[in-house]
Amino acid sequence: MSTVEELTFQRDRWIKRTWCEIDLDCLKENITLIQSLAKKTVIGVVKANAYGHGDVLIAKELQKAGIHQFAVSSIEEAMDLRLGGIEDDILILGYTAVECAPVLWEYNLIQTVLGLDYALKLNEYLTRSRRVVRCHLAIDTGMGRIGFVQRENQSCLDQLEQLKGLHQLHIEGVFTHFAMADSFRPVCQATTRTQVERFHQVVEYLQQQREFPLRMVHCQNSAGLTNFQVDFCNAVRAGIILYGLDPSDDVRPDVHFHPIMSLKSTVSNVKILPAGNAVSYGGTYVTQKDTRIATIAIGYADGYPRALSNRAEVLIRGVRCPIVGRVCMDQLMVDASAVPSVQEGDTVTLFGRDGEMVLPVDELASLCGTINYELTCAMSRRVPRVYTQGGQVVRIVGYLGTYEKEEREGAEPAYVRIYR
Repeated sequence: MSTVEELTFQRDRWIKRTWCEIDLDCLKENITLIQSLAKKTVIGVVKANAYGHGDVLIAKELQKAGIHQFAVSSIEEAMDLRLGGIEDDILILGYTAVECAPVLWEYNLIQTVLGLDYALKLNEYLTRSRRVVRCHLAIDTGMGRIGFVQRENQSCLDQLEQLKGLHQLHIEGVFTHFAMADSFRPVCQATTRTQVERFHQVVEYLQQQREFPLRMVHCQNSAGLTNFQVDFCNAVRAGIILYGLDPSDDVRPDVHFHPIMSLKSTVSNVKILPAGNAVSYGGTYVTQKDTRIATIAIGYADGYPRALSNRAEVLIRGVRCPIVGRVCMDQLMVDASAVPSVQEGDTVTLFGRDGEMVLPVDELASLCGTINYELTCAMSRRVPRVYTQGGQVVRIVGYLGTYEKEEREGAEPAYVRIYR
């Protein structure tokens, strides 16, 4: 009986159905560019499984490049990094129930203080155990999401003043989040400048108070980093640009990031359908002539949007082939008449690079009426992440575990399962 390792890898190949290829060389280039633009501490945002790219491995690659500050959305994401061996600072940008405060302390996590009410509740809960949790303050300067905000009956600074007696909260950082920094429209530029001014006023106040030993001050997200210079902050939060995708169409023309993810699948079946045959659920596509239909082993359960039915294209042998009929849960069909040599087992590119050809994820996002972030984040857990470096596969993370390439003296390289 074959072992899992023998089943998973045959001659440096893995079980190929659908997978995401992650180019670590492109990631390194993006990091270098970000560091040159920022000229200050870079916080690597690895929330949502590193925007679908694999949080633990991406974080370790960031560490190799000198990034030792991380940000996630939830306590579960932070714990996942800790359990994966990440010992550097981890900031939780979102809500954590106060009942989870002991876990914040145990895992040495940094919690965002979302507002005065939250601060009071968190401090009260921690008082029972006499434990202190590290915190960053969120300031709402115009996003309208979380953070201390100016009220009619109580100013933002008055609210911050009330934090001085909360001894279980070690406030070592402060940040805000831009709402419109990804646009060059004059109204959006003006809004961002206003946000910067409001944030600066809060930072100046906090820096004058000995109760707030600020170590980290940050407001620039990916769009803010590429489009705005903010001198009084000592850190930036790099998110989508780490992964080579632009936060919007409005990005400095001299800044070029490299997408690191390509979504791949496999041709599972090829047939010629005569004219008049309906394809997929609902018969939304009917062949007009003899048509070479290739079935692809990917569907919306893998994260490929059903909204792309009858709209998007895929690459087979470098040729664009249109999707025909509705995308199914686990499969979809394309008109591969332009590729007479197509056969079962051929690799299909749903987005990303196929040799010299590129099918941008932004193109698919536009067809769906959404943004590139959503498509990469939507990649299902059942889709293995296959990491490449120097053109070679170095690690695979999937259902059957995590495998890493191991060089063996006098023998072919092998892949060894390092953990389930």
